[in-house]
Amino acid sequence: MLGVSFVLCSAFAGVVWGQSIPENPCPDVFAYRRQGGIYYGDIAVAYDGSKNLNLGVNISIAGLYQNMKLKLELLTPPEQILSTPVLRYRVNFPFQNVLPKITQITFNGKIFCYGPGEPVSLNGVTNLWSNIVYRINEYTYNFQDGYQEPPRNPFIPANEPIVTSQPVIPPTDAPTTTPPRTAPVQESCGVANDIQTLVLKGEKTIENEYPWLVAMFRRQGVSYEFQCTANLISDRHVVTAAHCVWYFRAPLIDKEDILFVLGRSDISRWASTGAIIRTAVKVIPHPNYKQDSGHCDVAIIKLNEEVVFKPTIRPICLWGEDTDLKHIVSTQGVVAGWGKSEEGRLVVAKPRKISMPVVAQDTCLRSHHGFRNLTSEMTFCAGNKDGSGPCSGDSGAGFMVKRNRKWYLRGLVSTAIKNEDLSCNLNEFIVFSDVAKMKDWIKSAMQ
Repeated sequence: MLGVSFVLCSAFAGVVWGQSIPENPCPDVFAYRRQGGIYYGDIAVAYDGSKNLNLGVNISIAGLYQNMKLKLELLTPPEQILSTPVLRYRVNFPFQNVLPKITQITFNGKIFCYGPGEPVSLNGVTNLWSNIVYRINEYTYNFQDGYQEPPRNPFIPANEPIVTSQPVIPPTDAPTTTPPRTAPVQESCGVANDIQTLVLKGEKTIENEYPWLVAMFRRQGVSYEFQCTANLISDRHVVTAAHCVWYFRAPLIDKEDILFVLGRSDISRWASTGAIIRTAVKVIPHPNYKQDSGHCDVAIIKLNEEVVFKPTIRPICLWGEDTDLKHIVSTQGVVAGWGKSEEGRLVVAKPRKISMPVVAQDTCLRSHHGFRNLTSEMTFCAGNKDGSGPCSGDSGAGFMVKRNRKWYLRGLVSTAIKNEDLSCNLNEFIVFSDVAKMKDWIKSAMQ
């Protein structure tokens, strides 16, 4: 690590003169340079040993421009890739009269830095994202008729740089080719890393205890804010509450503004810890979703790229038993999410979990008149009525039931009786959308 730090610091020891240099949010990995009167960007990122090299750069320029290109070049020689601790890149700017502002640099899905773009003005703002992907192949030899084929160049560009003037979206760490899955989803689902016992009063989870938990963010200007909890159900799909993304018959959030963080429990530092990032390409709310109730409060979201299953990222199993509610009354389920804590924080850095029992539908309806408008044959109620339970920010979190060492998704946190200040009344039951009863629709939406 000392060697890497030295290279990064020494790489950017110089100073650029003679041009108005924008504020640099990435001083550890990026510097503006000038050579022969030409300004360019110099990037040095720590090499992670991956065979797929995916560098992404976002820039912002005051003014409206068309047909701009941001070109990236890998400067590290091919023969040095596997032995170097740092990879060097050059950023060729679209033009020289105005230098762009760097707003984000990513490498293999890890966000190294993030900064604000140019402020919006009457002249407009142009944002560009460019990425360059290379793939390292092993040396191979073919012996045929006494002829030995020379080794191929191990450094083969996978594609040309991609330039877009659309709103910037963090690229992902997925390789350019989909790796073979080692086990079907149904065999690898529902395996948690739970090594601690459950505690009712919102106990903190361990890192990646439930590897299907997905933090859903929405873009607000140049930053992202936590929106809801989602659950990974395949290598390309998550399920969450419909009210997180839909309002009556219209989208609540543009799919381009949705971002998912996988493989990290601590969402306070997700942008700097190598979390797996995905965006949304399709949002499918249940067609029978009823606003302001738990009825069919379910949405399937298709990710822009597949994720590779590993101990920190696994799907939860879909319910496979009888869906009759009477068969799970008094069953203890677990809910985990990043929602409001006892200390009053609207969002917590690490998800908390709580165990609660399912109650009969008539028990729920008799407990409070408000449940008549919140429940239906597609919901169930659960809770301890002791001031503990899911709250704001936990919407979309799964009601998880363990069967034969695997966790199954029975429901999603949907709604609750509200106090006068519109906060959750955790002395009443919580309403869950019964996703088990919508399993056929979920499977069809995934296809």
